[in-house]
Amino acid sequence: MTKKTPSLTSLGTNLLAIVPELETQALTTIRLHPRRGEVLDVSASKIGGTFLWPANETWPKNDYINALYIPILQINLADVLNFPFPVGKDLMQFLWAPIPAYHKDSHLLCFPLIYWRSSELIHYSHTQIPQFNPDKHLIPKPCTLSFEKLIEYTPYEELTNEQTQRLVEGLDMERIRTLYHENDWLDTPNEYLTPYGVYTCLLSVCPASKLGGHVSWLQQPEWPTCDCGNRMDHLFTLTDSEIDRSTALRWLPVEDRETWKDLRTRNEIEIPPDWNLGGGAYYVFVCRLCSDWPIKGVYQR
Repeated sequence: MTKKTPSLTSLGTNLLAIVPELETQALTTIRLHPRRGEVLDVSASKIGGTFLWPANETWPKNDYINALYIPILQINLADVLNFPFPVGKDLMQFLWAPIPAYHKDSHLLCFPLIYWRSSELIHYSHTQIPQFNPDKHLIPKPCTLSFEKLIEYTPYEELTNEQTQRLVEGLDMERIRTLYHENDWLDTPNEYLTPYGVYTCLLSVCPASKLGGHVSWLQQPEWPTCDCGNRMDHLFTLTDSEIDRSTALRWLPVEDRETWKDLRTRNEIEIPPDWNLGGGAYYVFVCRLCSDWPIKGVYQR
């Protein structure tokens, strides 16, 4: 089912009238909208489940922590035609190997691994994936994906003092407070009802799982550098929570509101893969200047 994020106009806010230069810094992101459900097609876009995997290819293992990699995200180019892939490739497969809590590198959360494939070259696929280690908190429940393109604006931390002052003076905070009052099921804490909170949570960067776009940093920015010396590009973000009380007014699709309001079903919207990233997010970056498009991961919480 198609999911659609409410627009900025639904908040009664004309952001570009307040800070018009944000338009030149806008980026397009592709929201994933994961929802629980098995995807039988092994070549389809999905979270978790069974990936299109060559039958003659050994399942990868991380010898450093003696653990198998877990299938996390598969993206088929047919679903995201304008999203850059290496030439001749049409399948992105991302896996991670969870780092045990007692390990000295546990702050990294996991070791990432990516495959860029040509699906037409895979004539026979594994129909079952191996059984993984006991770190079940990082094994996702299978999810379908529903892609939606969105425009994002510069994160608050990158605005100039003059721009933030214009936001303070230009945002109709009374209008925002009225919207929260009309949607009292949100029960939004008062600390979010400030120009900073409104811009960060509602107006600028999508905080959910997505491809490309701006990074919704939870801490200070940590842009990784490729071994070639190039600053890497944001490839995708996977979040611990797709939505919460501070972001639901903007980022919760209207058709999902009743499901989210019910505490018995909220997790199907809030944490569809049912993984536990410790209240954080996992960001993956890519270097498109290198021929093999290497990646690096950054975990924040």
